[in-house]
Amino acid sequence: MYNEENNYSGNNMLVYLVAVVALVVGFTVGFTFDDVSDTVQAWFVDEEEEEFREAKDELKEQYQSEKESEILDEHVDKLIEDSEVEKNMEVLEEGEADEVVAVVNGEEIMKEEIDEVIEQERQHMKQQMSMMGKEIDSEELDERMEGIKPQILDREIEMAIINQAVQEFEETVDEEELEERYDEVIEEAGGQAMLDQQAAQMGISEEEIDEQIAIGAYLNNYLEERSEELEPTEEELREMYEEQQEDTKEQPQIDMEDMKDMKDMKIK
Repeated sequence: MYNEENNYSGNNMLVYLVAVVALVVGFTVGFTFDDVSDTVQAWFVDEEEEEFREAKDELKEQYQSEKESEILDEHVDKLIEDSEVEKNMEVLEEGEADEVVAVVNGEEIMKEEIDEVIEQERQHMKQQMSMMGKEIDSEELDERMEGIKPQILDREIEMAIINQAVQEFEETVDEEELEERYDEVIEEAGGQAMLDQQAAQMGISEEEIDEQIAIGAYLNNYLEERSEELEPTEEELREMYEEQQEDTKEQPQIDMEDMKDMKDMKIK
């Protein structure tokens, strides 16, 4: 006599056996775990493993972003290490605008250039304070500017070194590549008018925009040369996931009852 319940059970067993056979055969002929259907995989994957697999794309993006920064930092550090730099701190502190404050691989940086950057920083700081509804005393602002002069000089030296590397790059790159990169920047900004507006707000000239675009093309080209390093292994992604899980566990848990009690106390 036909038994619907027994038949259902038998079908389940049949599906299970087919799944097991599929896995065995798959591994034998070189299939990967991903070749098996999601339903079958779910039987063999615990909850944590499923969460890891769902987070893999995001983890990969994070890995690549961090790796890109690491590679570029190392590259810039190497450029600086291989450069010949002379700094004149006396000129930086008390020199005239037409005096040389630094020499980078034979290229001179004038005191006037540093003064211009310092003034831009001054205006930017005043604007920030104003947006926060605060005022800053002129003497206090002068003291702050004096304190960051060495950092500004170091930043300009670094930019000079990078620009020198970019100039060498531009001698070998097709002009169309820079034009394509410029078009991408315009599109990302929302059009030429928006790019000009953003540049004006930041006090950046058209020449400086072109300079930044060339730097971006140079750095992108360098990253492409080391693209293999940007692909994480399964082990690296799993390690990132486990570290993030540990960090989450170590974060203090918010007790909703305690928050409610605190809120009630404030109301009273």
